[in-house]
Amino acid sequence: MKEAYRIIFGLQYESWEIRMEVPDKEIFVSQKEAEETVEQADAVGFLTETGIYLLYGNNVYEIVEKENILCEFYQMKPELFERLGPPLGPEDIDQLIKEDRLEETIFSSRYMITENDFEKRSLSIQELYYEILQKYSPTGFPSLPEYPEKKGMPCYIFESIWYQVERS
Repeated sequence: MKEAYRIIFGLQYESWEIRMEVPDKEIFVSQKEAEETVEQADAVGFLTETGIYLLYGNNVYEIVEKENILCEFYQMKPELFERLGPPLGPEDIDQLIKEDRLEETIFSSRYMITENDFEKRSLSIQELYYEILQKYSPTGFPSLPEYPEKKGMPCYIFESIWYQVERS
């Protein structure tokens, strides 16, 4: 018997995270099938001044301010940035591999991040955009057949870092 599932993604840009529910419920035979399908699908979010565009599988969802209920915004606590230090670059990773310490390093308590390392921010989509704009320059919106008029519009790209599948 097929059942409906909610899919939630954690999308990250720098110290910011958007927890976003896919607007449409998905139908699967089992929890396992749902998890395997979602794991294989890519999810990317584009934050613009007026909305968030979620690319998931073959779909593009536009979330505008009044639909903000599908999103929650979080920011890493400052002490986490201090704990993590500068990001590991390709040279750092190469050196850790040579020293056979990559797994030991990336799985150490220093790099383990939990939900306690983030604080929820009560912002609108536009407020989030301007908050990020204070520190980072936007990139151009990609060419999407569904939204050709948006191409080149300033945006921030949020990459998927986790997902959650729940039976509805």
